[in-house]
Amino acid sequence: MKFSAIGYADNFSDELKVSGPNFNYDLGVILLSEETTMLDEVMLKSWKSRMKVENGNVTMEVEGTTMAAGNNAYEMLVRAPGVSVDQNGNFQLNGRSGSIYLPILNWN
Repeated sequence: MKFSAIGYADNFSDELKVSGPNFNYDLGVILLSEETTMLDEVMLKSWKSRMKVENGNVTMEVEGTTMAAGNNAYEMLVRAPGVSVDQNGNFQLNGRSGSIYLPILNWN
């Protein structure tokens, strides 16, 4: 049986032969010794949220995302988290009606 944990060297028990469904064996105390590994390098990646809430306004940045590729503003808006369209075609944000502003930046 193999015993392992992050930051510790693996430990193995003697071979066990299970003799039946009621097999019972006391493994005793299993000790794992600390094992450290020095890394050559560490790479950190940051993630920038595409959603921002500021002063009660929700801003979603779609430029450079798969959502923006080949979609018009309407298609992007209905895919935004919390946005839905009712049976009359009115937009709702988290189930509430209201005004939705679409500032378009860098429109080509």
